[in-house]
Amino acid sequence: IDVISGAETPAVFMALKGGNFSIFALHQKTNSDMSILSFQNISAVKDLKGKKIGFPFTSIAHYNIYRLLAEENLTINDVVTIDLSQQNMASALENRNVDAVFIWEPNIVKLSQGFGEKIFELTPNTTAYYSFYASEKFSRDLFGQKKFLRAIIKAERFLKENEGEAISIVAKDAALDDQTLKSIMHKFEFGLNEFTEKKILEDEAKWAVESKISESNKLPEFNKLIDNTAVRKVLKEA
Repeated sequence: IDVISGAETPAVFMALKGGNFSIFALHQKTNSDMSILSFQNISAVKDLKGKKIGFPFTSIAHYNIYRLLAEENLTINDVVTIDLSQQNMASALENRNVDAVFIWEPNIVKLSQGFGEKIFELTPNTTAYYSFYASEKFSRDLFGQKKFLRAIIKAERFLKENEGEAISIVAKDAALDDQTLKSIMHKFEFGLNEFTEKKILEDEAKWAVESKISESNKLPEFNKLIDNTAVRKVLKEA
């Protein structure tokens, strides 16, 4: 694999493990696209105290649950955290193995539709930055990066000019109907750009080390992992 796309938290953990990769473009920002779902009426983050909450460890949810609890003067010790894949969340809720789950779209809408009025949803303030990450080999391939990013620009243009068709394509892949996908599209900000969120990476790495979630206690040098050369050149062409 030459390129993967994802939010920043998994990349932080890759860096903490000494992974050889680079961040060569930001392509999507999401605002408040994460929700806490529960059969209990959890109307505020502070209501999670004493509850069992499931989410994928080392994901964007992992960092944000720490951050959200801290804003309420709570710590991770005030809740019970369970490493839970998105595929197992519905059964975990139904079997009462967890009191709540913390997930992102389109899994939120899928669970909400599946459980209907039985489910309560709390959407706290969160932001995620989705970027393109290059393998060690592809990190040295400026020509390949530029070719890839030009294709992304074409895809973004297609989305803007042919929204209905684009939604149908993505909805089919996500196993959603067109109208449902359209209803959550406002949560996503698409747009190729330089990656400038080094401080966020540093903050999350510091959290992972101080919380002893990471086996490494050495903070990565993220300035050496970020390379905007290709995206800068491609954006000048556009």
